[in-house]
Parts: sequence; C-alpha cells; structure tokens
Amino acid sequence: MHPKKTPVILEILHEGEHWVPCVYMTRVVKEAVKELGDAVIYKKVITKTLEGANQYKKIIKQHKSLVPIPSIIINGKLAFKRIPGKEELVDFLNIIIQKQ
Repeated sequence: MHPKKTPVILEILHEGEHWVPCVYMTRVVKEAVKELGDAVIYKKVITKTLEGANQYKKIIKQHKSLVPIPSIIINGKLAFKRIPGKEELVDFLNIIIQKQ
C-alpha cells in the first residue's frame, strides 16, 4: 500500500455500454485501480449524459482539440488515447503516485 497522499484522479471518457472499446477500457481501469487501492480515484465520464457532455466539453477546451472516446485522462491530462494493458496502466499510475 502507498503512504497517504493526494489520490490520482483518473477519468475514462466513455460513450456507453454499447461501445465495446469503452467497455474494455473500463475493465482494464477497474483491474488496475483495484491493485492500487485508494491511491487512485476513477470516474467514468459518460458523454451521452448532460453532466458527462459538459465535462467532455471542458476537457476538449483544456486540450484545445477533440479527445478520442474512449480515452483515459489522469489528473486532467490526456494519458491514453487507446486501451492500455493492465500492467502498462499500473506502471504508469505508480509513476504518477510516486511523483505526487
């Protein structure tokens, strides 16, 4: 377990359960987050809801370009435009956790 630090915030840009890549990305994220405990907080940004669409607009504005769906945003920055492997995501998150 990691010492108590500010948790990493991970957001999945997710269109819905009908979109298979979103489902796969969510599975990978859930497995990785389970391994890291409370060091990571994850949230699905479901772009088909009003709240999710508004959050997606903020992300687009922040990045000054369209961001693909699905994608993984970590601490407000685009981290993955594709589905990473679980170990790749865990390794990436561990680097972020160590830096915080």
